[in-house]
Amino acid sequence: MDKEHNFQEEVVSFWSVAKRKKDGGRVVQLSNPESDTLLNTLRINDMFLMGTNDLEQDLNLELRSYLKSHLYRVQKLSSKFYEFRLAQKRASIITDAPEYIRINNFGESKTGWLTYNPVKVEVNIVGQIIKKKKKYKNESNSFLVKILLLLIRL
Repeated sequence: MDKEHNFQEEVVSFWSVAKRKKDGGRVVQLSNPESDTLLNTLRINDMFLMGTNDLEQDLNLELRSYLKSHLYRVQKLSSKFYEFRLAQKRASIITDAPEYIRINNFGESKTGWLTYNPVKVEVNIVGQIIKKKKKYKNESNSFLVKILLLLIRL
C-alpha cells in the first residue's frame, strides 16, 4: 500500500522476466525491498478460493463441496483487470456469477479485490486443495506468461 493505503500493481510480461533471469535478477522484483511487501502474484491458471471468510488454516477441515464451489482459476489478466472462472468450468462466453468473477479495482466495491478476499491455493495430484506457500523472495520460475504483483508500501 502507498501512504494512502492503496494497493500498487505491476504486470510483467514473459520477455521481461526472461531478460531479468538472463541478467541474473529475480523473477519478482520489489521497487523498494525495505518498505514494500509482496501481497500476491497472479498467473494464468493459478487457483484461488474467492469469496470465503474465516477459512481454517488446514483446508482439509473445510467441507470439500464448499471449497469446490469457491475455487476459481485465473483466466485472463491485465492491468487492473483480472478475470476468474470456476475451476471446473471451461472457457466460455458466460460472464454471469458465480461461474465468472471480474476484479477491476482493489477496494471493497462489487468488483473489488477486498470484496472477494482471494486466497491462493494449489490442487495436488490427489485433488486436495492446499494453501499455496509463499516463496516469492527466491522465486525461480522463469516460464511465466504474465505475473501480477500486488505490493504493500509501508
